[in-house]
Amino acid sequence: TGGGTGGGSSAWEPTTMFTYFDGAIVSEALDAWTYDGGSYDAYMALILVDSSWDGDISSTDHSCTLWYEMTSSTATEDADFVTAGAWVGWTLDDPTSSSLGTTGRCDELDTTVWGTDVSDTLAAFTWGFGIGPLDTDLATALEHAWGSDYTTYEDYMLGGYLLTDLDGTSTIYPYNYGFVFETDADGEVTVDADGYLQMVSTTGETAAPDGYYRSYPAYGWTL
Repeated sequence: TGGGTGGGSSAWEPTTMFTYFDGAIVSEALDAWTYDGGSYDAYMALILVDSSWDGDISSTDHSCTLWYEMTSSTATEDADFVTAGAWVGWTLDDPTSSSLGTTGRCDELDTTVWGTDVSDTLAAFTWGFGIGPLDTDLATALEHAWGSDYTTYEDYMLGGYLLTDLDGTSTIYPYNYGFVFETDADGEVTVDADGYLQMVSTTGETAAPDGYYRSYPAYGWTL
Protein backbone atom coordinates (compact mmCIF):
# COMPACT_ATOMS: atom_id res chain seq x y z
CA THR A 1 0.00 0.00 0.00
CA GLY A 2 0.97 3.66 -0.24
CA GLY A 3 -0.68 5.08 2.84
CA GLY A 4 0.84 8.39 3.94
CA THR A 5 1.42 10.30 7.12
CA GLY A 6 -0.15 13.49 8.39
CA GLY A 7 0.96 16.91 7.29
CA GLY A 8 3.74 18.90 8.87
CA SER A 9 7.51 18.61 9.10
CA SER A 10 7.39 14.80 9.54
CA ALA A 11 6.02 14.21 6.03
CA TRP A 12 8.35 13.38 3.16
CA GLU A 13 8.01 15.85 0.28
CA PRO A 14 8.83 14.76 -3.29
CA THR A 15 9.75 17.43 -5.81
CA THR A 16 9.45 15.64 -9.17
CA MET A 17 7.62 12.71 -10.79
CA PHE A 18 9.27 10.51 -13.44
CA THR A 19 8.16 7.40 -15.34
CA TYR A 20 9.82 4.14 -16.36
CA PHE A 21 8.88 1.22 -18.63
CA ASP A 22 10.32 -2.29 -18.79
CA GLY A 23 9.02 -5.14 -20.92
CA ALA A 24 8.95 -7.04 -24.18
CA ILE A 25 7.12 -6.01 -27.34
CA VAL A 26 6.56 -8.57 -30.10
CA SER A 27 4.63 -7.75 -33.28
CA GLU A 28 3.76 -4.44 -31.60
CA ALA A 29 1.99 -6.26 -28.74
CA LEU A 30 3.00 -6.45 -25.09
CA ASP A 31 4.67 -9.74 -24.31
CA ALA A 32 6.60 -11.55 -21.59
CA TRP A 33 10.36 -11.92 -21.77
CA THR A 34 12.52 -14.58 -20.18
CA TYR A 35 16.01 -14.73 -18.80
CA ASP A 36 17.92 -17.44 -16.95
CA GLY A 37 14.78 -19.48 -16.28
CA GLY A 38 12.54 -16.59 -15.17
CA SER A 39 9.60 -15.10 -17.07
CA TYR A 40 8.64 -11.44 -16.66
CA ASP A 41 5.68 -9.35 -17.79
CA ALA A 42 5.94 -5.73 -18.86
CA TYR A 43 5.37 -2.97 -16.34
CA MET A 44 5.46 0.79 -15.98
CA ALA A 45 6.34 2.82 -12.92
CA LEU A 46 5.55 6.27 -11.57
CA ILE A 47 8.46 7.54 -9.50
CA LEU A 48 8.06 10.40 -7.03
CA VAL A 49 11.47 11.70 -5.96
CA ASP A 50 13.09 14.39 -3.87
CA SER A 51 16.07 16.54 -4.83
CA SER A 52 18.56 13.97 -3.46
CA TRP A 53 17.43 11.10 -5.72
CA ASP A 54 20.37 9.61 -7.64
CA GLY A 55 18.39 8.49 -10.70
CA ASP A 56 18.49 4.79 -9.83
CA ILE A 57 14.96 3.35 -9.84
CA SER A 58 16.04 0.68 -7.36
CA SER A 59 17.07 3.38 -4.88
CA THR A 60 14.34 3.85 -2.27
CA ASP A 61 15.82 6.35 0.19
CA HIS A 62 14.64 9.35 -1.81
CA SER A 63 11.70 8.02 -3.79
CA CYS A 64 8.21 6.58 -3.75
CA THR A 65 7.58 4.27 -6.70
CA LEU A 66 4.22 2.93 -7.85
CA TRP A 67 4.42 -0.16 -10.06
CA TYR A 68 1.81 -1.22 -12.66
CA GLU A 69 1.55 -4.42 -14.68
CA MET A 70 1.17 -3.83 -18.42
CA THR A 71 -0.13 -6.92 -20.22
CA SER A 72 -2.89 -7.65 -22.69
CA SER A 73 -5.11 -8.28 -19.65
CA THR A 74 -4.42 -4.94 -17.95
CA ALA A 75 -3.75 -2.46 -20.77
CA THR A 76 -5.38 -1.63 -24.10
CA GLU A 77 -3.60 -0.45 -27.23
CA ASP A 78 -4.36 3.25 -27.72
CA ALA A 79 -4.25 4.85 -31.18
CA ASP A 80 -3.65 8.27 -29.61
CA PHE A 81 -0.01 7.30 -29.21
CA VAL A 82 0.39 6.84 -32.96
CA THR A 83 -1.30 10.20 -33.54
CA ALA A 84 1.27 11.74 -31.19
CA GLY A 85 4.17 10.25 -33.18
CA ALA A 86 4.85 7.02 -31.29
CA TRP A 87 4.96 3.58 -32.93
CA VAL A 88 2.61 1.97 -30.44
CA GLY A 89 1.28 2.49 -26.92
CA TRP A 90 -1.15 1.23 -24.31
CA THR A 91 -3.37 2.74 -21.64
CA LEU A 92 -3.99 0.98 -18.33
CA ASP A 93 -7.58 -0.25 -18.11
CA ASP A 94 -7.72 0.20 -14.34
CA PRO A 95 -4.68 1.47 -12.38
CA THR A 96 -6.04 -0.07 -9.18
CA SER A 97 -6.37 -3.65 -10.47
CA SER A 98 -3.08 -3.45 -12.39
CA SER A 99 -1.13 -2.14 -9.40
CA LEU A 100 1.86 -4.22 -8.34
CA GLY A 101 2.32 -2.21 -5.16
CA THR A 102 4.70 0.49 -4.04
CA THR A 103 8.28 0.79 -2.80
CA GLY A 104 10.20 3.51 -1.08
CA ARG A 105 8.82 6.32 1.04
CA CYS A 106 5.17 6.27 -0.07
CA ASP A 107 4.00 5.79 3.52
CA GLU A 108 5.69 9.05 4.50
CA LEU A 109 3.84 11.28 2.03
CA ASP A 110 1.73 14.16 3.30
CA THR A 111 -1.87 12.92 3.40
CA THR A 112 -3.18 16.48 3.01
CA VAL A 113 -1.55 16.52 -0.45
CA TRP A 114 -1.56 12.88 -1.58
CA GLY A 115 -4.54 11.47 0.30
CA THR A 116 -4.48 8.60 2.75
CA ASP A 117 -3.12 6.29 0.03
CA VAL A 118 -1.12 7.67 -2.90
CA SER A 119 -2.05 4.62 -4.99
CA ASP A 120 -5.73 5.47 -4.69
CA THR A 121 -5.07 9.14 -5.40
CA LEU A 122 -3.13 8.52 -8.62
CA ALA A 123 -5.55 5.78 -9.71
CA ALA A 124 -8.11 8.53 -10.31
CA PHE A 125 -6.07 9.60 -13.34
CA THR A 126 -5.40 7.92 -16.70
CA TRP A 127 -1.96 6.38 -17.29
CA GLY A 128 -0.40 4.81 -20.34
CA PHE A 129 2.97 4.30 -21.99
CA GLY A 130 4.18 4.05 -25.57
CA ILE A 131 7.33 3.49 -27.60
CA GLY A 132 8.45 5.42 -30.67
CA PRO A 133 11.16 7.58 -32.18
CA LEU A 134 13.26 9.64 -29.81
CA ASP A 135 11.88 13.18 -29.52
CA THR A 136 14.14 15.54 -31.48
CA ASP A 137 14.39 18.13 -28.69
CA LEU A 138 15.24 15.41 -26.20
CA ALA A 139 17.86 14.00 -28.58
CA THR A 140 19.50 17.42 -28.76
CA ALA A 141 19.49 17.72 -24.97
CA LEU A 142 21.00 14.25 -24.53
CA GLU A 143 23.68 14.91 -27.14
CA HIS A 144 24.64 18.08 -25.28
CA ALA A 145 24.64 16.29 -21.91
CA TRP A 146 26.47 13.14 -23.00
CA GLY A 147 28.99 14.73 -25.35
CA SER A 148 30.98 12.29 -27.49
CA ASP A 149 29.36 9.31 -25.71
CA TYR A 150 26.10 10.12 -27.47
CA THR A 151 27.40 8.85 -30.83
CA THR A 152 27.96 5.41 -29.27
CA TYR A 153 24.24 5.02 -28.60
CA GLU A 154 22.64 7.27 -31.20
CA ASP A 155 21.71 4.50 -33.66
CA TYR A 156 20.07 2.44 -30.91
CA MET A 157 18.03 5.03 -29.05
CA LEU A 158 14.27 5.32 -29.00
CA GLY A 159 11.67 7.41 -27.22
CA GLY A 160 9.27 6.69 -24.38
CA TYR A 161 5.86 8.38 -24.34
CA LEU A 162 3.71 8.84 -21.25
CA LEU A 163 -0.05 9.39 -21.51
CA THR A 164 -1.84 11.00 -18.57
CA ASP A 165 -4.57 13.46 -17.72
CA LEU A 166 -2.77 14.54 -14.56
CA ASP A 167 -2.92 18.17 -15.70
CA GLY A 168 -6.63 17.95 -16.51
CA THR A 169 -6.42 17.01 -20.20
CA SER A 170 -5.25 13.68 -21.63
CA THR A 171 -1.84 14.44 -23.13
CA ILE A 172 1.10 12.39 -24.38
CA TYR A 173 4.57 13.47 -23.31
CA PRO A 174 7.79 12.21 -25.01
CA TYR A 175 9.73 12.48 -21.75
CA ASN A 176 11.73 9.22 -21.85
CA TYR A 177 14.56 7.70 -23.83
CA GLY A 178 15.41 4.02 -24.04
CA PHE A 179 16.73 0.99 -25.87
CA VAL A 180 15.48 -2.33 -27.20
CA PHE A 181 17.53 -5.49 -26.73
CA GLU A 182 17.60 -8.71 -28.72
CA THR A 183 15.42 -11.68 -27.78
CA ASP A 184 15.24 -15.06 -29.49
CA ALA A 185 12.15 -16.77 -30.94
CA ASP A 186 11.18 -17.98 -27.46
CA GLY A 187 11.36 -14.51 -25.90
CA GLU A 188 14.67 -15.22 -24.14
CA VAL A 189 16.94 -12.18 -23.82
CA THR A 190 20.18 -12.91 -25.64
CA VAL A 191 23.59 -11.82 -24.40
CA ASP A 192 27.03 -11.63 -25.99
CA ALA A 193 30.11 -13.61 -24.98
CA ASP A 194 30.72 -11.20 -22.10
CA GLY A 195 27.16 -11.48 -20.79
CA TYR A 196 25.94 -8.09 -22.01
CA LEU A 197 22.53 -7.42 -23.51
CA GLN A 198 22.67 -6.75 -27.24
CA MET A 199 21.07 -3.51 -28.43
CA VAL A 200 18.92 -3.44 -31.57
CA SER A 201 19.40 -0.58 -34.02
CA THR A 202 16.37 1.69 -34.33
CA THR A 203 17.71 3.76 -37.21
CA GLY A 204 15.08 4.14 -39.92
CA GLU A 205 12.46 2.11 -38.02
CA THR A 206 8.80 2.97 -38.56
CA ALA A 207 7.44 0.35 -36.13
CA ALA A 208 8.56 -1.03 -32.79
CA PRO A 209 11.20 -3.75 -33.33
CA ASP A 210 10.63 -7.04 -31.52
CA GLY A 211 12.64 -7.29 -28.32
CA TYR A 212 13.02 -6.39 -24.68
CA TYR A 213 12.65 -2.68 -23.88
CA ARG A 214 13.88 -0.39 -21.14
CA SER A 215 12.75 3.24 -21.13
CA TYR A 216 14.43 5.67 -18.76
CA PRO A 217 13.21 9.06 -17.51
CA ALA A 218 14.81 12.18 -18.91
CA TYR A 219 12.16 14.76 -18.05
CA GLY A 220 9.45 14.80 -15.39
CA TRP A 221 6.87 16.97 -13.63
CA THR A 222 7.73 19.49 -10.97
CA LEU A 223 5.42 18.76 -8.03
